[in-house]
Amino acid sequence: MIDYMVDETTPIVFDMTLHGVERTRNILQLLLMPPFVAGVLCLVFAALLIGVTAFAGNLRTRAGRDIPLGHSTLVDSSARLVSIAGRSSSIGARYVAMIRRQSARIVGAPTNASEAQQIAILDSIGRARPGSTEPTFSQLSSDVAKASNPAAMMRAISKLYKWKQELGRDRKRR
Repeated sequence: MIDYMVDETTPIVFDMTLHGVERTRNILQLLLMPPFVAGVLCLVFAALLIGVTAFAGNLRTRAGRDIPLGHSTLVDSSARLVSIAGRSSSIGARYVAMIRRQSARIVGAPTNASEAQQIAILDSIGRARPGSTEPTFSQLSSDVAKASNPAAMMRAISKLYKWKQELGRDRKRR
């Protein structure tokens, strides 16, 4: 009957799966068959993109970080933010007020003392140092107020900061 249905050049194949004889599939062959080919291609493409991104990221970090780290970067970023906001003119007075309060705490000024009383106490301490040629708090704070550009303000603020540090060192020595 088989000879009658097929000519001699056509191969004859019997399906034996109904009888429990099954061909085992290789996992790689299974991944390359139609239902899974699209997923495999997407994974390969994603891996290529990750590799290119990692390589490009390594090139960029060698040249310099996009977001640098450290205290100086924080200060630079804050200064840029203040200048963009247009608040650099009012920052000097606020800094002087902060240094006045901190210095008053360092020297032990009364907590209920007014601003004028705190300034008087700080000026008297500056004058009381024997042989001191350093300017008083009032002189330093007026230098900050008179600053006409950011560089002059930074110089005046730096002097005021150093004055406060010296005040703290003098108090620790006693």
